[in-house]
Amino acid sequence: MLFNTLLLLLLGVIVFFHYVQGAFSSFISAVVATIAASVAIGYHENVIVSLLGGKATDMSIAMTIVGLFAITYLVLRYVLDRSIPGNVRLPVTADRIAAGCFGLIAGVFAVGTLAVAAQTLPTGTYTIDFARYSTSGTRGVAFNLGTGSFGMDDIELRGELESPVASEETRSNLWVPVDQFTLGFVGFQSASGAMSGAHNFREIHPDFLAQQFLARAGSEIAQKITTLAQLRGEDRVKIQEVFVLNSTLNQVEGELKEIRNRTLPATISPDPTKLLLVVRLDVDNNEADKDNLLRFSTGSVRLSVGGKNHYPLGTLERGNVLVANAIDDPIRAELGTIDFVYHIDRADIVASEEAGVTKFKPDAFIEFRRLGRVSLADKPSTGSVPEVRTSPVRRKLNVAKAIAAVGQ
Repeated sequence: MLFNTLLLLLLGVIVFFHYVQGAFSSFISAVVATIAASVAIGYHENVIVSLLGGKATDMSIAMTIVGLFAITYLVLRYVLDRSIPGNVRLPVTADRIAAGCFGLIAGVFAVGTLAVAAQTLPTGTYTIDFARYSTSGTRGVAFNLGTGSFGMDDIELRGELESPVASEETRSNLWVPVDQFTLGFVGFQSASGAMSGAHNFREIHPDFLAQQFLARAGSEIAQKITTLAQLRGEDRVKIQEVFVLNSTLNQVEGELKEIRNRTLPATISPDPTKLLLVVRLDVDNNEADKDNLLRFSTGSVRLSVGGKNHYPLGTLERGNVLVANAIDDPIRAELGTIDFVYHIDRADIVASEEAGVTKFKPDAFIEFRRLGRVSLADKPSTGSVPEVRTSPVRRKLNVAKAIAAVGQ
């Protein structure tokens, strides 16, 4: 409620300010705010990658969006005010009405841009008190760690998502969805307007707000939530291999039963309409946290193709065991390659299948932690099963036992 209230108050202040300034000045401000929002959101990644060089990575998206908006707005406003020193006089009533309308347009784009930037900050599940998907609030959990006299422990879960797959039924929006309106306008300009080019915003970011939320949901305090695909000429995220599985996978729960007591099918199989896709991802050692552990959730490893986002069911263990996780489960891993398992409609991702080799559509890519984007198009896959290997993902005691019990 507080986040929504603050945005509404800011919108009201901006509209009132323009109402006082008059119609002509407000018209110029509305045009400039529209351009500034488009530049800020449309080009923030270019600035982060080319100019910031990986500095302040987790804060860089918000800082760059706000900075680009402010610079673009101030420069254009200064130039236009200098170029058009006069004014246009209208009847008082018409002037006030027009000023308020133009002020509303300027306010929507200014507050919308600020709201988008705020939702990219590394604040965990909540942006002040707003969550993009419904949460289960706060609950206490008692569980057995299996460590002798210290075997029982109590924890408090806060901000856990109600749905393990972030379903549309649990999605929330702002009271006045200025963020969605602003992103929609930028997407339109990128697809068929003044900012159109080889890659448009909607193709790369089918649902920018959900992506940002899921990338930080489940994050631990002070962990990194952003990774660049390349830094100073070095690959930070690489796809080692891709596999299209033709065999059934065993499936176990990846979380403590005291935290997530759900019943999963014992196996999961491919079928004529859906692929079981395994992407073997290698993340650079420098992307680990200070304790040399890599932290992420399945919500921070999206596969995007054809304007749709897909998230992994979990990670693969021993080449035949899917360890399933909810989309906001915190996952820790040692340094090494990690196998992510996706279940995707064939029509969404497959470009061709010939002689046992599957080729993917040219716009398919994997994104690890917001900016670690790597193309799948040049990674043809065979149906061979990955070699049996031990995943670097740290498993909780009950999960390790469940994995060990598979096949026995």
